[in-house]
Amino acid sequence: MATVRIPAEQRTLTDQAEVTEYLATLGIEYERWPLSQRAAANARGRGLFHIHPRDEAGPVIAIEVEGGDLIRVPRGTWHWFDLCGDRDIRAIRLFQDKAGWTPHYTNSGTDKGYQPLCLGPSYIPLR
Repeated sequence: MATVRIPAEQRTLTDQAEVTEYLATLGIEYERWPLSQRAAANARGRGLFHIHPRDEAGPVIAIEVEGGDLIRVPRGTWHWFDLCGDRDIRAIRLFQDKAGWTPHYTNSGTDKGYQPLCLGPSYIPLR
């Protein structure tokens, strides 16, 4: 299940209803799909979407996703993606047209102030 971190507010959301409600305020839709019904058992992995509001008034947030999570990020939303420590994820990206495949870099440097990997001891792979 997705976890939302709001570093500027030192707040973390883990309850599915809270995550869904908070992301909706940003125009981001969140759904949880049972893997047994929608994806193969090996469709696992984790990753971290950072969302940067253009209005500068809102905080940068991190959405950690795992197998079964679906997020819809509106066109034009500033964001970047990082892998978790195990560096493994299977994802499907859908766009309305081919233009969505082309990244548009902001060169704002905002990403430099945020953790590039998922946090916590459960995210450090055992080797």
